[in-house]
Amino acid sequence: MDTLHLIRAANSEQERLLIKSAVGLYEFSPQAIAQPKTEQDLIHIVQSAKHHKRRVKAIGARHSAVPLPATEGVCVSLKQYKKVLQVDGLLVTVQSGIRLCELNEFLAQHDLALPILGTIAQQTVSGAVSTGTHGGSLHHTSLSGYVEAMRIVRADGTVVQIYKGDELFDGVAIALGSLGLISTITFRCVPAFSLGTNVITLPMASFLAQFDVLNRQNQYVDIRYSPITDKAHLALINPTTEPLIENDSWEPPNLSPFAQRLAGITDRINKLAQKLFLTHKFNRLQRWGIKRYDRAIYAEVYGHSDFVLTHFDATSTDLLANKARSNLDPVADMEVAVPYSQAIEAITTLRQHFQNTQRFPSMHIHLRTQAAETAWLSPTRGEAACWIEFWEYPCTGKFFAEMMALLQPFKPLGHWGKQLPKLPGSEPERQYARWSNFIQLRQQWDPDGMFSNNYLDQIFLESTSHFCTHINETHPVAARHPSRGDLPQTGRPKETASITEVLTSEEKSPRISS
Repeated sequence: MDTLHLIRAANSEQERLLIKSAVGLYEFSPQAIAQPKTEQDLIHIVQSAKHHKRRVKAIGARHSAVPLPATEGVCVSLKQYKKVLQVDGLLVTVQSGIRLCELNEFLAQHDLALPILGTIAQQTVSGAVSTGTHGGSLHHTSLSGYVEAMRIVRADGTVVQIYKGDELFDGVAIALGSLGLISTITFRCVPAFSLGTNVITLPMASFLAQFDVLNRQNQYVDIRYSPITDKAHLALINPTTEPLIENDSWEPPNLSPFAQRLAGITDRINKLAQKLFLTHKFNRLQRWGIKRYDRAIYAEVYGHSDFVLTHFDATSTDLLANKARSNLDPVADMEVAVPYSQAIEAITTLRQHFQNTQRFPSMHIHLRTQAAETAWLSPTRGEAACWIEFWEYPCTGKFFAEMMALLQPFKPLGHWGKQLPKLPGSEPERQYARWSNFIQLRQQWDPDGMFSNNYLDQIFLESTSHFCTHINETHPVAARHPSRGDLPQTGRPKETASITEVLTSEEKSPRISS
């Protein structure tokens, strides 16, 4: 098959499409875009890219806060690669481009469900698995822990099927898309079940005293810690014996132009308030505002497990208004895992810092837990973990650096789909016991770095690659968001049109959305 049928290539640098992340944290311009429908298409794409010495990256929902899917080579859009291939009892095999929300709807029709979900359901299953997407449960691993088998197209065009229990399975379970193109994933599901939510608010002292009991006695727990009010808001989620009810699926509302403008104005007001709060001169005003916001953090919802577990995500609403706020600075996201055995001490360290300095973050701190898992690149390190998530606006990196310095004694490991902490001695080879094994696996499966990019090169400490894209990938993206600070960005063609010109040309070459 002629790969030209699969790949839409730019005839010149000026014709390249500009692809943005879902929340505006990075953008990139691939030389070619491929939209496979079959596994054979994936094989042809890889073989063609290898022949022409192009790097290859797959994109799905582009929800990652870091440029894991960015490429200036061949971008593989999984928009049309999302079939459910087989249902065998509790085992469900799907193509890698299906989104979790789409899979959830299919599973519900077959009286099945995934045991765990994060608060977002818009990602593709391959993106969620590859980055170790997790929920909030001491009784469940990340979504990767419920994968039974995967098929991966490697750099030489061969396809490998690997099963849970195989020697290398833990090496590919969380691999950041660096080992090949994931073709199919088989999940071990559970019978469909209902969940109910109990919402409570506790003073931090009481919350910390009950931390272990709350997490062990409840199946799922989602926590927002408000430093300025010194309170913890909890959604305690547990199975119910009530019959399953039909919940409305989440669909993006069609915002009118007026609603989009209003969303943009509201966003500007919120961002201005956050800038004021960072001066720490308006603590009373911030406390007043946070108390009112706290009332709407959680709702006591009941229904299908997927509906309840993804009900509390504000980002879905943010994504709706993305067009209205596309010219605004994004909010940066960093989430780190610390050993569950040290969680109370770590949270107490943060709390004491805020109380002593009276310098409070402008947003809540998100707390969740996760059971131990054995994937080589799992930030849980083989033991139960507590996830601590921070948001920062403006995105200077100063708040993240301050928080990581406080948490350094607990050796925090970052969520792969979000900004990674930079601490002395935090090099991956020191933090992950099987890091050298993973590097060896990469060298065997992708010796020339076909499935890498600038961002992954930095993680894996590779300064060169045999694959090229006929551009200089070290040049940063034009700074449309000057306040981003050191947020990870990807490159653009060295002699191509400016970003403004590329954006203007999008009417001729519409953006790929997948």
